Amino acid sequence: MDYSFRVSAGGTALWYGWFEAMHTRMDLLLTGLPESEALAAAEAVRAETVRLESRFNRFDRRSDLWRINRTSGSGPIPLDGEWLSVFDEAERCRQLTGGWFDIAVRTPDHSRGGETYRVDSDRRELVRLREGLVFDFGGYAKGYALERAERIVRRAGVENGMISFGNSSVCCLGRHPAGECWRVGVENPLDRRPLVFFDLRDAALSSSGNNGRNDGHILAVGEGRGVTRPAIVSVAASSPLACEVLSTALFASLDGADDGERRRMLAAFGAQRAVRMDYGSGEEVCELLTKE
Repeated sequence: MDYSFRVSAGGTALWYGWFEAMHTRMDLLLTGLPESEALAAAEAVRAETVRLESRFNRFDRRSDLWRINRTSGSGPIPLDGEWLSVFDEAERCRQLTGGWFDIAVRTPDHSRGGETYRVDSDRRELVRLREGLVFDFGGYAKGYALERAERIVRRAGVENGMISFGNSSVCCLGRHPAGECWRVGVENPLDRRPLVFFDLRDAALSSSGNNGRNDGHILAVGEGRGVTRPAIVSVAASSPLACEVLSTALFASLDGADDGERRRMLAAFGAQRAVRMDYGSGEEVCELLTKE
């Protein structure tokens, strides 16, 4: 792992390192720990992130998800404890977003609403309620990994720090060494200018949308087509997983949900702030969550 370490003029230990995982780069800024302890915490984060990639990567023939997606027939699929919990939580997220977030969205002839699978905790099985299911944990896996990373560094004694997953998913612990919060910007992908800033303290931020290179990678649930609108949705909340799920669901619903549905989604997950940014022919920044 590449990293640097120094002690600031004020006496704060600053450890910064990075590694590649889940097809992107994870950066960590950890403060207050000796160099060896910070490195050990970061290595534990890397090991956990690599482990999760081996579970969630649906394109890797060696991954758990590849096996689950290609289990033939319509019978139940045995799952271990972690997968039981993950599938159960994913279904809860689908219900709380009114179906706009759905790990089965890539299933042929998928429709929004209604169960496509069920978790049988007693038998430790995934019960398929229709044939041909395809599961995709995009919009979930990075948030899940970020929550695990946060847990690791907090256990190591980090009170103030930042973990950034490809800049699209960020977890901020405590405050910035030079201020009361972490100021994180969301850029216009066309010219890299910040469109909006979030001030975060013990909070996470996730952004979902198109950037001119991956347009249409998020599907409009129930329509089988990618959302190609030149826009980004960013959500701040205490939970990295909640941010990841909400930003995906809100972007997928841009042309299908009304303001009432969006407010219900945001309230269900305890979101702190949500912003939609359009950057096509003209820039527009719209706050999706208004405080009473």
